[in-house]
Formats: sequence, C-alpha cells, structure tokens
Amino acid sequence: MENNTRLNWQESPEQRLSTLRNFRLANQGKSLKQCIQATLDFYSLLPIGSMSLDPYDKTTWLTLWQIIHSNDYCEFNKALIYAYTLHYLGFPSNIQVGKTKDNHHMICVVDNYVLNIAYNGIVELDWLKNNKWHCEKIHDTNQLC
Repeated sequence: MENNTRLNWQESPEQRLSTLRNFRLANQGKSLKQCIQATLDFYSLLPIGSMSLDPYDKTTWLTLWQIIHSNDYCEFNKALIYAYTLHYLGFPSNIQVGKTKDNHHMICVVDNYVLNIAYNGIVELDWLKNNKWHCEKIHDTNQLC
C-alpha cells in the first residue's frame, strides 16, 4: 500500500504529483486542525535550498504543481505550498510578506494560525502582534489559485 503521509522529494516529478493528488483526496473533508497537521507532516522532509522566488514579485511565484514538479524548495515558497495545499483542501488562506525587527518572512495565515514561522509547526495569530509583525503585502489564495 502506498504511503502518502510524506512527500518524498527523491521520487520522480510524476510520482511526487501523484502522491500530492492522493494526499489531497485522503484529507478532503477533515477539520482545519487535522488538515494543518497533515500538511505540515506531508511536507516535513523537503530539503530547503536557497531562495528561489522573490516574495515581493508575485510573477516569480509558481503554482503548487510547478513547485512540486520543479522540486525546488525555499523558506518562501514553503509558505506557498502550505497555503495552496490548505486552499485545495477547502481552507482558503492568505500569504503575507513582511518582517519582524529581526527577519523577513513569507507566511501562510489560515483562520487563527500562522504557518512557516516555526519549523514544521504552527503558531497562534497573536505571534504576529507579539513579534511586531509589519505586513507589507497580503495575497489571498482565492485570487492565487
């Protein structure tokens, strides 16, 4: 039986896309918290490389399928794959680009949760206020997908 709990970046592009499809089918109809955890687990083994997109230039952003096919993952496009995946599971999200006093971030915000701050984890929405989040751009997955 095929295991769809993790995306294996070492598989062929076709195998990765098939695994993504099976993951989406297996998680349709689950609660937001279940989908967030499943999404974080699914992408937890991806190697993170150098920056492969400009977070301020949406024309450099790939679709979910293009990212998975290209097998090129960075801290910024990881926010995209989280947001796209949750959107296609029925939970529209937004992508925020901004900074705290120490770092630039591209994050996925869905409901009261923030993804792509803690490594393979979530933080509550109040993390943004507590860390003096300055949002510079917001993109809704309803327009991106």
